[in-house]
Amino acid sequence: MKKDKKKGKSKNLKGDTQSKPIADIKEGTYSDGHPLDDVQYLECKIILKGERFTSVESFYEFAKIVKRAAENADVGFSAKGFKGLQPQIREVLFLDTEDYKLYNNAFILRRRIPYQHGFLAGDPEIVFKFRHPDMQKTADLDVRPKLISDYRIKFKAEMLPLKDEIGGLRMLYSHNAQFPLSRVHEADRASMATLVRVFPPLQALQTSEGEKVDVVHHTAVAERFGEIMLKRFLKGDLLGVHLAVNIFIATTVLWLLLRLGADTNPIWAISAMIPALDPQMKQAVTNFRGRIFNALLGCVTGLLFLLVGGTSEWKLPLALSATVLLSSYVIRIPAMWRQAPITAAIIIAAGLTHHSKLSGAEIGLRRVGEVMLGCTMGLLVSWLMSKIWPVPEAGKEAETSKASSS
Repeated sequence: MKKDKKKGKSKNLKGDTQSKPIADIKEGTYSDGHPLDDVQYLECKIILKGERFTSVESFYEFAKIVKRAAENADVGFSAKGFKGLQPQIREVLFLDTEDYKLYNNAFILRRRIPYQHGFLAGDPEIVFKFRHPDMQKTADLDVRPKLISDYRIKFKAEMLPLKDEIGGLRMLYSHNAQFPLSRVHEADRASMATLVRVFPPLQALQTSEGEKVDVVHHTAVAERFGEIMLKRFLKGDLLGVHLAVNIFIATTVLWLLLRLGADTNPIWAISAMIPALDPQMKQAVTNFRGRIFNALLGCVTGLLFLLVGGTSEWKLPLALSATVLLSSYVIRIPAMWRQAPITAAIIIAAGLTHHSKLSGAEIGLRRVGEVMLGCTMGLLVSWLMSKIWPVPEAGKEAETSKASSS
């Protein structure tokens, strides 16, 4: 569950359920001038007995327990979008030296291997983390790997039960770097010399020549986890309000431009604006790019079919089929691929209904222009609102929930 870090708990919370603020990280930079990473979210962990999860049904039974607890805590709960999904399995290998140099210095190194239907799926992932109860010390340590550019950084606060008694909580801070194993091109990936080159914080450890890491206890840990309760939110979530405001602004501007300014019906522009608009700027750019390229493809294809040959109504299904093939195998931009055949249909339908290739092409092009305007307006409003009223990056809620197995 994602919460603002200032609403977290203190490091030692024995018998205390009152919310206490966590001090902000002091401003600073790493050696290359990059600002210190900040805590991205709070993760609450509960230690469960794995033997209780013996089937798919047991995951759903646990979801019911969580739902009841969420209701008692006045927290919204939703399993929508995860029904019918099967629990996932991945193998985790914890790596350390023979004398546990990494663990004894608050470092954790592990390799995660995802499986699908019992077989290895994808590239194994390396996770390097520094975990410590001092937030500032955790932030000050630069975990970014050297010689590797394709990596992700996570910085999270972890709330866990106390080790030695029931009823209390403790706080740890985890600063992680994650990247695919294939990005490490060193010949001996298990040697400490290699690890020190990739992870500079390990230079502080006293290592011996030829020292290596190996699987701890020569044991692999099999993780089974189900995404059955990940779509959680605090009551009062304003994402819907954010979307409504975006659409209101974009619709109003398009109406003023086209209805009052150009004396034309703005419905084509508005209908194109809505799917192009998104509160997440990254997704809005993806939507815009997909719609523009596919709209251009549909326009060109529609004009070719309209201007070549007669006025047979068979042009429409043939043109749409050809447009889909071109979008799938030539343009290869899956986002908004439906825009290509839709645009082609606008062009050809205009020609067929007006029984004139030139007038049909003119009307079709005008409508395509309105579609382009709508797409552009969706992108502009998304960009403007991302500056005025930003929302968290898409996917972080689910990523936050998955982090308990990260």
